[in-house]
Amino acid sequence: MKPYIKLTYKFVDVDWNVGPKGEFVETYMPARACKKSDLGGSEEGNKEFDLWKGYSMICPDFENSGLKDETWLLTGSPSSFAIKRGDFVIERCRGESYCHSDEVIDKFISDL
Repeated sequence: MKPYIKLTYKFVDVDWNVGPKGEFVETYMPARACKKSDLGGSEEGNKEFDLWKGYSMICPDFENSGLKDETWLLTGSPSSFAIKRGDFVIERCRGESYCHSDEVIDKFISDL
């Protein structure tokens, strides 16, 4: 996917209890194509994985993140004073000789 896009997961830790502007900590994790084991490796998980054949499933790359599991624990709700949330981030490949044109990248993204 390198000549098209860069996929990452961004985990945001927000705490409004520390003052009027709050505190925001962003941690990024690489993304990769999902494997059956990402859905638990059970018979049910394997069936669910197989339902998505022909589609792109993108998962956080926990194994190669170099970060502790607690970093990725999602907590709170949008109205909470302290939350941890995850965002899926797609960045276009730009400025490198190997990058495709915007038209080709648009087509690639539409197929995700």
